[in-house]
Amino acid sequence: HSASAKVWDSGSFSRSHWATKGNLKEAWNKAGVYTCNTPIEKEANLRDLGPSDGDTCVYPMFQIPWLSVHQVDEALELFLITADSRQNFTLSSGYFNPSKRLIDALKHTKAQVDIIIPSIEANGFYKGASVKGLVPDMYNLSGLRTLNSCPNVNLLEYSRKGWSFHAKGIWANNLTILGSSNFNRRSSLRDTEFCVSLVTDNTLLQDSLNEEKESLRVFSRDVQKSYRPISALGFPLMSSFL
Repeated sequence: HSASAKVWDSGSFSRSHWATKGNLKEAWNKAGVYTCNTPIEKEANLRDLGPSDGDTCVYPMFQIPWLSVHQVDEALELFLITADSRQNFTLSSGYFNPSKRLIDALKHTKAQVDIIIPSIEANGFYKGASVKGLVPDMYNLSGLRTLNSCPNVNLLEYSRKGWSFHAKGIWANNLTILGSSNFNRRSSLRDTEFCVSLVTDNTLLQDSLNEEKESLRVFSRDVQKSYRPISALGFPLMSSFL
């Protein structure tokens, strides 16, 4: 049968009460009844519940650093640190340079996390003019540093002749996060981003999302140490812009 879904509006750019541990953990554990995405209110009765008759729920999430709104970071951090060893995450990013907050969550998660990044040749800045030509090397270096510091992380690189790679998303059991964020330092500290967190018990939708994830893995391999040494010298200066 087709999925029945309800989408909740964030209501405002202020921190939403659904982004607290209790409500996000509820969304992680089951796709049944979820707390409505509305701004924090003192009156508990303003927090609507639903849908009890649906099998799919879509949560909008904003990332607006200059307004101190970090819903995407908060959600990803919570999912990682509350996951157990039976759970598996796949994270895909065209420009992976994780923030300290994400690195800390990856270090402490008990889940197995597969991260897919582009090979140097599949990076959008490949063969760029002047300093831009070193950007793919810097992302390769950043990925390798993440791999070396996070014991439960497996790093893959997408490599397909003639193709560039800019896929981004997170897949974990009945949870999928899709949107504009590359889940990197720039998305956390500089850019305005919008994502949706999709939680579903619908098996057809789960299969479709899983096929999408697996299509990325077909052309992926274990990451190669490919960066040029000169990129390591420029990385400290460029890191906050990547």
